[in-house]
Amino acid sequence: MGIYTLILPILFLIIRLIIRNQNRQAINEIKETVVALRPSQDPSDYLIMATNSMINRGQHPDYIKKSLMVKKLSEEAATAVIDKARGIYEKWESGLSPEERLRHDERVKNFDAAVSELPEEVTINPSIYRFSKMAHTVLNYRGSLIGHANLRQRQTAKEKLYIVAARASAAPVKSNKIAEVGEASFKEAGGDDLAPFVRAITVKDTTTGILPYLPTEILTAFETKKIGEWKPANDVGYVTEAEILGTVNGAFEVGFMATDYAINQHIYKTQSTLKMRLSAFLFSVAEWSVDNDLLDRAGNSIGFLLDKEESRLSNYHFVGKILQLKPVKIYNENYGHLIKLEIAMTENNSFVIDVFVNNENMKLNQMTIGMTIRGGLWMQGEIAGNL
Repeated sequence: MGIYTLILPILFLIIRLIIRNQNRQAINEIKETVVALRPSQDPSDYLIMATNSMINRGQHPDYIKKSLMVKKLSEEAATAVIDKARGIYEKWESGLSPEERLRHDERVKNFDAAVSELPEEVTINPSIYRFSKMAHTVLNYRGSLIGHANLRQRQTAKEKLYIVAARASAAPVKSNKIAEVGEASFKEAGGDDLAPFVRAITVKDTTTGILPYLPTEILTAFETKKIGEWKPANDVGYVTEAEILGTVNGAFEVGFMATDYAINQHIYKTQSTLKMRLSAFLFSVAEWSVDNDLLDRAGNSIGFLLDKEESRLSNYHFVGKILQLKPVKIYNENYGHLIKLEIAMTENNSFVIDVFVNNENMKLNQMTIGMTIRGGLWMQGEIAGNL
């Protein structure tokens, strides 16, 4: 595996050089068609994407072609890209050693298992794109559960989190042929046997993701507009995490991290109208005052504003009213609160959600029902059913 891991990036760089420096004729053959549709995109980038998908992810040309068409390429342009990429792939494949071929065949087999979960006819409705999984983003998510300072400074906090994550990986609640999503509470770590929980994502017996998870009984009508997939952190190349942006109750826009994406990604991609369970973890919370109100571009007071500094779809600033409040123990001396929060989204529409805040992340002495609070949060959600 070590040699294979080293070889692939080198091969990919060689392919990039071939595409950009020696294969200009192939690029020019598709350039007129592609550039007419996407003038800001270098046609060679599509060749690189398609070739990389075949080599590094074991994806089939037909599947890659559909992905290209999602990026607004015509069928003719996508076919031209795939034909050229296939030629490069076949030359690469012919040079594999027997051991490398076995590993590549396993990658293709794993991808087949993942794709077999999709319907035969797939119509992808929302816009889909990829971005990198950043370490500080993941740490912020976990810090919203355990406490940011705890996670940075206390080894015990990390150990507790990983113990619960290990239990979660051994207790799958959702699965398909390639991935599992497990779930566990903090009961065995000395906490309460209720929310919040930890979810562990496992691909081929390897844990690839650990997410705080807050269940909710609140159902929300949701229409998907955009999917931001996190680049896969597994050798299979199977995407397990994504943030979803769409319209809630036909009235306002919300983005969230899909905690069930590893299992239900084909539903997100093919059914734009869904029934969702949305909840949130608070990064921080403080008492609200007029002096620190949230304002939109027009200077109007609002209750929900995307945190653009994080460049994510699920991180927000908020102002909301506490409707219900319940203390909860995570482990030992680590405590938090479950809150039912009402956020004014528009003049005529409010958003009621269940949220969790770790006491360590609170910038006030106490919270009371009816209090208006402000802070930062990240939204999460999972599919509850179809509308």
